[in-house]
Amino acid sequence: MSYQLTPDGRPADSSPTASAPIADDDLKALMRLMARFLRHVRDPDEDVPEELRALLSGAGLSNRHLAPLVSLAMDGPASVGELAERMALGATTTSQLVNELHRGALVRRAEDERDRRRTIVSVEEPHRPLVERCARARTEPLRQALGQLTPAARRDFIRSWRVMVDVCEGRPVPAPEETG
Repeated sequence: MSYQLTPDGRPADSSPTASAPIADDDLKALMRLMARFLRHVRDPDEDVPEELRALLSGAGLSNRHLAPLVSLAMDGPASVGELAERMALGATTTSQLVNELHRGALVRRAEDERDRRRTIVSVEEPHRPLVERCARARTEPLRQALGQLTPAARRDFIRSWRVMVDVCEGRPVPAPEETG
């Protein structure tokens, strides 16, 4: 299956008017860069403060529990469904992670004041500064990288990632925004 995009970011078709094929060297370079990027994102050991590592270990938890903690610290409290969407995980997996974090006293659950059927999850207050420090450390390389780009280049970069994810997930790719 081919994942070619037109210059405006839309999936290419096989018609004669479609854009030129993506060069194999470009695709290989992108795959190598993505592998290196994902290795950094998946291996958080160097970014985890020793105090947080000890807290997780003492609660019988592992590095896989960092993603929901970081998401809650960065984006704020959420329902399990919202947290699952943020992390691109299934609701069952996210619910299991939240249950384990709750048993380890790292997150708290509270009834949503607007909709009592919903439960909102947040980082337990005594641990919030530590988790926020970890979140900052984990996102700092991305912040530095994005800081090297102009605002227009950042918008294009983020849009490019959206296009890649949308195509990989089989969703229609929106047309690029018109710039005036």
